[in-house]
Amino acid sequence: MDDNALAFALLLYFGANMEFSGVPMQQTVHAEQSAVIHARLRGETVMAAITINYRPCGHCRQFMNELNSCAGLQIRLPGAEPTTLADHLLTLTDKLTQAALAVANQSYALYSNAHSCLALAAEDGRVYALVAMLRKRRL
Repeated sequence: MDDNALAFALLLYFGANMEFSGVPMQQTVHAEQSAVIHARLRGETVMAAITINYRPCGHCRQFMNELNSCAGLQIRLPGAEPTTLADHLLTLTDKLTQAALAVANQSYALYSNAHSCLALAAEDGRVYALVAMLRKRRL
């Protein structure tokens, strides 16, 4: 092999959903997260593809998007052509996302800085966006 040639090894890392009795759902570890962490613990720094049985949920898309090495990550689903992680991320151009961002920016998140909201699109095209305005009160 000459100095310019690159050799790639096909290494598979498995993951599984981990749900724990007596704790909230947000404390579960999703299969995508489990597989990524498995690969990282084994020294991998770049992932080329992930094969899963269903489109990744928003939590997993966000998790993978925050990894510096996942910009070109291929998502492989049964019976479908491979796509990239970017294909599964929200765009900032659609009406629903714009409404969600406008309302989320008004949410109160003084300590967490985790602004959030809920945006729904009706069949007739109307968009509803809601935000919780909770503030702690001193007793």
